[in-house]
Amino acid sequence: PCPAGGCLLTDPGFSRRLKDLLQYEQLNLDEVELLKLGRHFRLNSSFKLVVGRNEIENKKLLNLARKGDVYLEPKELKGPVAIGRGNADNFTKELSAQILARYVSRDQKVRIGIRVIPEEKEDSIIVKSLNEEKLESFRV
Repeated sequence: PCPAGGCLLTDPGFSRRLKDLLQYEQLNLDEVELLKLGRHFRLNSSFKLVVGRNEIENKKLLNLARKGDVYLEPKELKGPVAIGRGNADNFTKELSAQILARYVSRDQKVRIGIRVIPEEKEDSIIVKSLNEEKLESFRV
């Protein structure tokens, strides 16, 4: 239940995210737990990105991350982290970094660290944040 006592299914944002899971046939308990957190973006039919809204959500996202998920974090500035789930090629990882950069800094380029869980090896790229129109085209 929500703090106000309402059902999550009455929340328009939660319902949109649930509909997205059903549409892409990805409904399972792990995915439903992710629906309760962050900002959701569908980058393609097999990859979804969830960006934390605050420190508490960032920690919860990390706890829900599983083997094969893509973990993204800003390296030189403070900001949210993100978990990507699905098949991620280099283009998808860069697009994910640009989305995360939007919530770190809109004006400057941002270095984003990227690694696939559970690997320790991390790559980083410097990206400019996505503009608002493009960002909204991926939002769930």
